[in-house]
Amino acid sequence: MIVSESVKQLFQMLKHVVKDFEQADRKLFVQTFLYLIDKTDDATLMKHLTELVTHWVLSKSNTCIPNKDKVTIVGRLCVAVVRRFKGTAAYTSFLQFVHDYYSDRQTANQDILQRLEPAFHAGLQSPNDELREKFFRIFDAPNRNTDIFLRLDACMAMSVARWEHVKDGTWVKDCVDVML
Repeated sequence: MIVSESVKQLFQMLKHVVKDFEQADRKLFVQTFLYLIDKTDDATLMKHLTELVTHWVLSKSNTCIPNKDKVTIVGRLCVAVVRRFKGTAAYTSFLQFVHDYYSDRQTANQDILQRLEPAFHAGLQSPNDELREKFFRIFDAPNRNTDIFLRLDACMAMSVARWEHVKDGTWVKDCVDVML
């Protein structure tokens, strides 16, 4: 617990100065960050790491961490949180980050969107009704004012793309919701 608090405080101090690191130091920092994401079982530490990633990715200044590193960090965070932290505050915090990122698609990086796709599908299946409704608003937004044939086409596109993320969910219900 003491180690977890120390790590949180350390990252809190470093989150604004990462941009000033030399390339080798930044690489070591990112590797350490990825190691923590991969190895921690502490939900509060993972929630804090998620908040740091949220700050770095959603901030308007792209100077904190290079985009290549952001893509790697987001991909690893997605895998770790979705697999190991379901039902925790870290999971809810991560889904909120995914929602916020998908909400602003004009400035979104396509590589990061692709890495967050499994988490977006997890958000569609979230046990939190309010959060799930937010994800469905994003999911249904492109089809809101279209005819039934375009909605069916969108449903078909969803059902053939990335089956591994929706196979355990209620994709039939999701398609019916899109059609209605």
